[in-house]
Amino acid sequence: HYDYKVDSLEEAVDGAHGIIVLAKQDDTDYKNFKLFKEKMHTEPFIVDTRNVYTKDEVEANGMRYETL
Repeated sequence: HYDYKVDSLEEAVDGAHGIIVLAKQDDTDYKNFKLFKEKMHTEPFIVDTRNVYTKDEVEANGMRYETL
């Protein structure tokens, strides 16, 4: 049982400061920057451990990008 389980990406990013990508899921729309900007705090960030994004595309959408 997870106390912090969510049922959708929209629910997961609502009010979040950042996104950390630890695994790549085929059924997830990782490029929904419009949703991210609407739901997340100002100056959001992405930490991408799976190379889902490029720095240019993330920064072009107003988010900070970090990778490992």
